Amino acid sequence: MKKYDVIVVGGGMAGSAAAKRCAELGLKVVQFEKAENPGAKNACGSAITATGTVYAPYVLEGPIEVKVPGSRVYYIQRNGKYCMFETGMGGYGMYTIHRTKFDPWHAQQACNAGSKLRTATTIMDIIKENDRVVGVITDKGEKICAGVTIDAGGAHSIVARKAGLLGRRAGTDNVLYATAFVQLPEKVVEERFNQLCEWYLTIGGSKYCFNWIFPLKDGVSMGV
Repeated sequence: MKKYDVIVVGGGMAGSAAAKRCAELGLKVVQFEKAENPGAKNACGSAITATGTVYAPYVLEGPIEVKVPGSRVYYIQRNGKYCMFETGMGGYGMYTIHRTKFDPWHAQQACNAGSKLRTATTIMDIIKENDRVVGVITDKGEKICAGVTIDAGGAHSIVARKAGLLGRRAGTDNVLYATAFVQLPEKVVEERFNQLCEWYLTIGGSKYCFNWIFPLKDGVSMGV
């Protein structure tokens, strides 16, 4: 049975940040990602907030797309009428990214710090001793132990459920989302969006539903 100081489940933004920091502190770290490459499975609108750059300033050294100084927000009625306003972010802004580019870079920073990355590996169960999580079991049947297990597997992580920290959600508590990337010339993106993110909210519609469009260098990231 392999043993580490820290197990990190998830190869997204939080997972790689945690793995990197733990490795920098001299801990023996292994990070698991179920996709072939970090960033291949994500539900994010592809942006790093100003808060993220404060706690992890090194992210600005990565493959950043566009610095976004503010947002353009649309409130749309069912009859098609709408109102729009623009809002700034206090001079801080946020940064858009391609997750398929940024996440592999981010995971590599953790590896450079000494963490071990294992992709195409799904965590199926946890190992508990005296009501404490002491390791995980992979889809390959491996048992990996550690003093600390960090769950960065996202909203539907099996680790949190197995540990009793997250109950199974009712269908009414789930939402369906879809994302897409639309390639556009850089000049068109600049003229159309002026480096602003756009948000579309419906009046009288579902309070959980909204659309977004984030500008990138070579197109836009959009979703609903």
